[in-house]
Amino acid sequence: MTEKWVLPERYQLNDPAKLKLAAQAQSELAKKANSPFTNLSPAEAEFVRAQRTENHIVKIINDVDPVTQLTLRRKLSDALAAQGRFAEAVEIEPSAAKQEELKAYRDAGSFLCSCVNEGTWKNKPFRVTAQFVKRQVWNQKPFIGCAKCGQIAQVDLPSELVKQRELRQQSRDMAVKKDVKGLQKYTAELLR
Repeated sequence: MTEKWVLPERYQLNDPAKLKLAAQAQSELAKKANSPFTNLSPAEAEFVRAQRTENHIVKIINDVDPVTQLTLRRKLSDALAAQGRFAEAVEIEPSAAKQEELKAYRDAGSFLCSCVNEGTWKNKPFRVTAQFVKRQVWNQKPFIGCAKCGQIAQVDLPSELVKQRELRQQSRDMAVKKDVKGLQKYTAELLR
């Protein structure tokens, strides 16, 4: 025997006023879902968030007490740095230590050191670049840092780092696909 089920009256949308409210809610949700900011990459979203933060802080910073102003200056400095505007961020940042860090990005050159890490693993010598991506700002070249000498340079991604990223992505893809044989082959190649 099949039983007919009826939606309780309080959940039924037969009332024109409730239908109108539901249509408005769906329209608002559609606007949010189709917003130009919903399909941004994480880096683009961070950039847009930083711009919005900057705009908001600039409007209110003069209307708050000195302690809050200090906090807002730190947040504004972070927002400017996220947009790649390091010179302005240095001027606004209240902390001397953070100013030094921001100055390193502001003054980053276009020459990359040639430091390498060398050693042995399983009685075999290896040689690995000491550079890594220290900071990435959307629509700019990455800031490459050196783990050995501490230099920061704003250059295109070095070929060694491109290769490392490709290998890392290959291993992630194999892990997601649960490609055990591929992972074993990949690991064996790395250990040669």
